[in-house]
Amino acid sequence: MRKLILTVALAASAAGSCAFAKDVVGEEFRPSVKEQLGELADANTPAGRAEARMEVKLAAQAARELNDVGDADSFGRNVRWLGFVSSPLIMLRQDCSLLPGEDPARLCMTVSPYDQATRYAEFRDVARITLPPRSAHSMLCHWFTPSVQVTFANYTGFDNRTARMTLGPSLTVENEALNDPALVDPDSGEPLNGKMEIGISSAILSSLLDNGETTQQRLTSTRTCVGGYVNKRALVEVYGLSEKQARQFFRNATTVRLNLTVSANGVQDGGAAQAIRFVGD
Repeated sequence: MRKLILTVALAASAAGSCAFAKDVVGEEFRPSVKEQLGELADANTPAGRAEARMEVKLAAQAARELNDVGDADSFGRNVRWLGFVSSPLIMLRQDCSLLPGEDPARLCMTVSPYDQATRYAEFRDVARITLPPRSAHSMLCHWFTPSVQVTFANYTGFDNRTARMTLGPSLTVENEALNDPALVDPDSGEPLNGKMEIGISSAILSSLLDNGETTQQRLTSTRTCVGGYVNKRALVEVYGLSEKQARQFFRNATTVRLNLTVSANGVQDGGAAQAIRFVGD
């Protein structure tokens, strides 16, 4: 009889401990995924790889339950290096006539320091990359590195004039999952027709000049991924894809094309280029 009572007491104590552990999960204590699974098997065996995938899956599930990681789809996943592209140099000249020995395909924009007009030029598909199917799980990210050198000048005859140059990149993302006629661009309302246009933060240089003044400026910086230029959540919540379509997006090949828009005011000459390192999860 005493043995039976002792057994019941131990069972009740264990149940109470489990209830306590359950109460504090997500607050002060949550067993690690590895503790839940036990020690991982050899990662070079099929069983080890399957166990590692399960670890990532459980970690993402725990992140969704806690809802405190910002992006549960990529939580705990490794970064994948997906390639690099760079645009040709865009030359800024007062005369874009072809010089002896120059490549006829070179990129050039006409500028002038003699008036206050802002000049614009757009260069599309200046670099591209095609990512193989399943290159990423839920996110495509970027490291954008613009390189700009410019000489500002004010020959307008007026003082206190602002000279400015802006390099604005955008990406055209093409994927078969975007071919559904029901999918539309959230800004224009037009069908996506297999592709979407994504703007990236611009690089801006400026200077305040009196008449006859000149100055040179240079910019080289890197803008890195936050939410990525494509991620699963945005595909569903912004572009209207279903969960199934969003998963299929990352199972398809994806072609990304780089476009550059340049605006210039009070520029005597200069050059600009844009490089991109692509990564995913």
